[in-house]
Amino acid sequence: MLLGGKELIAYTIEASRGSRYVDTTAVSTDYENIGKVALKYGAEVPFLRPAELATDTASSSDAVLHAVNFYEKELKKSYDIVITLQPTSPFRTARHIDEA
Repeated sequence: MLLGGKELIAYTIEASRGSRYVDTTAVSTDYENIGKVALKYGAEVPFLRPAELATDTASSSDAVLHAVNFYEKELKKSYDIVITLQPTSPFRTARHIDEA
């Protein structure tokens, strides 16, 4: 979806990457096209989300846990804090993230 001539997810990636506190901006998606857009704006897309986590009944928390487990087991990275930034909030800025 475009907003102001830019993909909706781009706003969230830019805000995340502009935050002083966010070390890794990872996108969990089951769509290759969304993954390509995420990469274009500087996010990591280390996997495509499994089908069971890409349904209308799958929870966001399960998708986040899948991503965290992937980073820990496959990439040997761990994090003290994990945040979820939905792409449906395009007017959120890096400042909002930092203040939160």
